Amino acid sequence: MNNYGNGTNGNGKHSSNGNSTNSNGNAHSSIPQTVSIQQLEQIASQVPETAEITPKAPSTAPRYVPKFDQPVILKQPRTWSRAILWGLMLATAGTIIWASIAKIEEAVSATGKLEASGATKEVQALVGGVVKEIFVEDGQTVKAGERLLSLDNTTAKAQLDSFLKIRTSLIGENQFYQSQLKDINALDISNLKISNQMLDLTKSRVTLVVENQVYRSLLNGRSNKILLTLEQQERLQSNQAELNARVVAVQLEIEQFQRQLQQTSIKLATNLDNLGMNQGILLDVTPLMKDGAISRIQYLKQQQEVRNTQSEIDQLTQEKARLQSAIAQAKAKLVNTIALSRRDWLNQIAENNKKIAEIDSQLTKAIVENNKKIAEIDSQISQAQMNIQRFPML
Repeated sequence: MNNYGNGTNGNGKHSSNGNSTNSNGNAHSSIPQTVSIQQLEQIASQVPETAEITPKAPSTAPRYVPKFDQPVILKQPRTWSRAILWGLMLATAGTIIWASIAKIEEAVSATGKLEASGATKEVQALVGGVVKEIFVEDGQTVKAGERLLSLDNTTAKAQLDSFLKIRTSLIGENQFYQSQLKDINALDISNLKISNQMLDLTKSRVTLVVENQVYRSLLNGRSNKILLTLEQQERLQSNQAELNARVVAVQLEIEQFQRQLQQTSIKLATNLDNLGMNQGILLDVTPLMKDGAISRIQYLKQQQEVRNTQSEIDQLTQEKARLQSAIAQAKAKLVNTIALSRRDWLNQIAENNKKIAEIDSQLTKAIVENNKKIAEIDSQISQAQMNIQRFPML
């Protein structure tokens, strides 16, 4: 099995070409470089079975220890290499087949709704409330009538009290709106939760109603004692002062025309008397002028006097007619001034009534909405009372 190289024996002599010499100088046969196991078995089979093995006398010569200068090559059997190769091939083929056939689970994100594949049955409590105690566990099988949980009815009672308070508030709010529609302002609204918008509407309505009462009092000529704000009083006093100023101006104008008419009438009456007297004198002097008792110049002067008096009478008559017409126009202006003021008041009353109608419409709408809320709350109150009566121990 070993490949021997050039070695040295015990006497210090070197062997050459694979031959060595022992201490006695006897030469041995050459030993092959490589001996396999089969060759050793063949050599052993050639030895007779009856041959006796004679032990060799121990040698006292120095022992030869061969030294190896070449590596030993051991061949691996082919069975293991084939097994490993087939194993790798089978593993690779199995992996490929498994990757082609087997289903690999993969988690992906998706939107949607999870629903039970089988029939489901919802279990709901007959009343709402806070869960006080649970008597079953998740997934536990229960029977009909079995107690599942208990509820605290404190919330239900508090909810019932809240419904009752809301209902009372809505009823009070409707009563307040109805009193406003009937012009009654004696209700106490300190405990009512009315919005600022509705309060402003009711205040505006009260103001408009009071203004209409004032305007009607002015139209009727009666000064009723009506409560007004300072701004409203100043505005009404300003309107009344303006009307009085216009009326007084027209009345003064009428009085002036009347005085002028009176003076004109006096002058006219005087001139009429003078005209009659001058005409009488003219009639008296006419025969005298014909007889030559008086000069013609005196006669003509008297005649001119009559004509002048007649001319003044005509002018005074025209002035009287003008003054009478002016007085009539001034009186008509006075009536028109009062009528215009009345018309302004009536227009203001109509405008206020229009605003009042709009406010009443909003108040009526609020009453209707509150009635709907009251009906809904009545239903909720009935349900809450029924639940508390049916489940008093919850």
